[in-house]
Amino acid sequence: MSQIPDIAPTIENDGGILRYGEEKPTFTMKKLSWANEREYGFARNKILVGNFTAEDNEKWVITLTKTLSLAVVSVPRGWLVEDAPLEIDWSKPESFDYLVWGGIDRLHTAFMAYRESLQKK
Repeated sequence: MSQIPDIAPTIENDGGILRYGEEKPTFTMKKLSWANEREYGFARNKILVGNFTAEDNEKWVITLTKTLSLAVVSVPRGWLVEDAPLEIDWSKPESFDYLVWGGIDRLHTAFMAYRESLQKK
């Protein structure tokens, strides 16, 4: 029995030719408030400046997973470890432990691209 992916692959129109793209995570901003944005921004800026402590790094990871848990709707199965359960509640920060190595960075990059796409509208 084959597994059905939790989201459909993207389909892009390339000059009249439909191309199937890589599966992508889906997000929503409906649960994120200004307070979440502020907390995320302060924690991220401290890391970006480069002068941070282990405590700052830990706070960043906690803030990042908290923010993503409010925004992530689904993640492609290919981004998860082999033994990840079929159904995952992405509103729980500990669910991100099912991402493969480097997956949190990839998910964060996708989230940032999603945020930027909303700002262009």
